Amino acid sequence: MRRAIFILTGLVMLTACGKKGQSGASPAPTSTKGVSETEGYTALEEAKPGQSGAGAQNLTLTTSSGEIKLPERMVAYTVFWEMETEKFNDVADRIVSVPEKYEGYIVSSNIYKTENSAWTADIIMKVPSDRLKEAEEEIKGIKEAEVITYNKTSQDITEEYLDLSIRLENKRRVLERMRSLLLKANSVREAMEVENEIARITEEIERMEGRMRFLQSITSYSQIQITLHEPYPTPLGQEGGPLKIMKKSFEVAATLFTYVTAAMVVIAGGLLPLVILALIIWLIIWGIIRSRRAKRAKASG
Repeated sequence: MRRAIFILTGLVMLTACGKKGQSGASPAPTSTKGVSETEGYTALEEAKPGQSGAGAQNLTLTTSSGEIKLPERMVAYTVFWEMETEKFNDVADRIVSVPEKYEGYIVSSNIYKTENSAWTADIIMKVPSDRLKEAEEEIKGIKEAEVITYNKTSQDITEEYLDLSIRLENKRRVLERMRSLLLKANSVREAMEVENEIARITEEIERMEGRMRFLQSITSYSQIQITLHEPYPTPLGQEGGPLKIMKKSFEVAATLFTYVTAAMVVIAGGLLPLVILALIIWLIIWGIIRSRRAKRAKASG
């Protein structure tokens, strides 16, 4: 009985406290519908990405926390080379040593032999964008390698980076508003709704920050992809037209004739002393036989 009385007393006190809170000033809205993510921003109309001239030299985003300096242009470069060489090991070693000279690094290096028995290397490296030209010049200077394919692409990400900067600042302002609303929540339910919204906005902010870090990395370092291989053997029957095939056949026949002639000369040169020695022995034996026959003829006569 006494326990039931305590419980009833506690319920009455909670009800009185709730009415007292409602009789005061109206509570601040906790719904995020009333908070605009584009509220309180300075539009960058004077210097938009891609413009030329003085207006594009300094992109500045003015926010509540200060000014964000953005680069004039953020460009990501990717260079692809296909090279052929007969000195595979030497050239591969020279290419692998290039990024270290320019404060870069090797991303991956894969060496293998193809079906046509040609050694091939797939090398991916990154070098600082401001030293990309130097690295390219050194690769071009490898005289032992012939350039088969060269391709260079660029991606201007200034607009995307600028858009992310503005949206990120907006999200941070909304997050601050949500945290202030959390302190004014009048019930557990309201507090939970605000906390869920805070978690969602925080996750979006982290994704934006990660994307911005990625954009900064691909513009700070340019990527060079190189495929280096030995000369591929020409498949039989694909040498060219009939005249080229006949010419190739005559060249092969002439080469074989030269080899056979050279072999015969070598063999003859090696056998000549033996032939001479055999001839001398035969002449000696023949002289002895003739002299004996002559003596017999005299004796019988």
